[in-house]
Amino acid sequence: MDYEWSDAAIYWTQLTQGRVYRATGVNLTSPRHPGKAAVTVVAGGIEAPDGLACDWVGRKLYWADSQTDRMEVANLDGTMRRVLYWRDMDQPRAIALDPAHG
Repeated sequence: MDYEWSDAAIYWTQLTQGRVYRATGVNLTSPRHPGKAAVTVVAGGIEAPDGLACDWVGRKLYWADSQTDRMEVANLDGTMRRVLYWRDMDQPRAIALDPAHG
């Protein structure tokens, strides 16, 4: 799970369904404002999305799939999806970004 402050959006993966979801309008400082209903951002071709990270500078979403042994990226709305790494990986389960430093 990751949070994108400028859009007040939470992104998370659903391991059993092989999907990435987003809920917008989420105010983490006020439980009275839980946000809007979740929407599917990425579906299909994902088997076990374990790790997820949001790049708030480049407005990209990265995830690791431990079943397909891939690291992928897409725009925050799920468009322009690409596989970044797929060789010499064995069950990637986490990803961390440092957008401020590239």
